[in-house]
Amino acid sequence: MLANAEARREVTSAIDAAIADEVRLGELTYDNLVGISTDAAGNVTALVTDMATINTLQVRISGAVEAHILTSMNSKMTIPLGNLSGNVMFSNRGPQIPVKIKSIVDISSQFTNEFTSVGINQTRHKIMLEVTAVIDILIPGNTTRATVTKNIAVAETIIVGNVPNVYAGGQG
Repeated sequence: MLANAEARREVTSAIDAAIADEVRLGELTYDNLVGISTDAAGNVTALVTDMATINTLQVRISGAVEAHILTSMNSKMTIPLGNLSGNVMFSNRGPQIPVKIKSIVDISSQFTNEFTSVGINQTRHKIMLEVTAVIDILIPGNTTRATVTKNIAVAETIIVGNVPNVYAGGQG
């Protein structure tokens, strides 16, 4: 359905805009989200997540996504009348009918971590942000629901450990 596709496009743009705003503020950086603890020799002993900052960012990003959705979608969405007929022959024909967001059911954001090996005693730590928006779309004679989930890498670093003097790789 065209209204659903248009709504998904607008929601994706709203998520991108909200995250871009946070990036501009400078708070979506690895150093703001994670502290690295080391021992006296400089070896990494722990990664300490700043949960207060992460929780604040989650709430702020969810609110910003909702604000972007409300401002962008209420004024722009229209679909051709022919699309409501369900007949392909009438697609993209006729006057534009306004489509409104009936309600924003749920917007959530969640930070996740990914650890991947990138070499001998090297690990990539990537912090991902998953934003999900569920909205109801009201079109004449029908209501439909759209769900958009977007994953964005917001920060990453390579953690380098000690390289052993001997590497005995092989099949075991």
